[in-house]
Amino acid sequence: WRGGHRAQPGRDLGGAAIVAVRPATSADARAIAEIHIAAWRAAYVGLIPDDVLAGFDIDRRRATWEERIAGAATPEQVWVAERGASVSGFLHTGPSNDADLDRATAGEVYTVYVDPGAWRSGVGRALMASAEDHWRRIAAVNTLVLWVFEENPSARSFYERLGWAPDGARQVLEIGDARPVEIRYRRDL
Repeated sequence: WRGGHRAQPGRDLGGAAIVAVRPATSADARAIAEIHIAAWRAAYVGLIPDDVLAGFDIDRRRATWEERIAGAATPEQVWVAERGASVSGFLHTGPSNDADLDRATAGEVYTVYVDPGAWRSGVGRALMASAEDHWRRIAAVNTLVLWVFEENPSARSFYERLGWAPDGARQVLEIGDARPVEIRYRRDL
């Protein structure tokens, strides 16, 4: 087991399933693909064109995640979060890809998504804690970044509650006919 935030399976005193985070395996690729598509379809209605959201292919997405999981090696990691016996979210992290940051000192959360049925259950928080713990163990890394759609107030609020803040960097993506703006969030370790 490499990195991650480990909790014992079971239930907390309030009856909610405890979240356990572990490294992803190729057997998790389908669940990751399903969560990835479901989260996009739930979170980005009105931001991403409907035809793009409807056009996601589970088998292509699964194959992409199988490749990412197979290619992930320290410091790059893919983790899944489980509540009970089912995968409820995932996170992919590695060195920053931003030209204005030093890959040796800046890590990036490339992707973090939670099954819409598990939003606000602690899954996202557990995944983000795993990423921060992972990067704190790499002595040279002192900064984490991630990109979020500017028009995604729910995600932005989530990151801000965890101590992340916009750092002024912006980029425009081309997704179908849409041109959503992403802003970069940063957290010092």
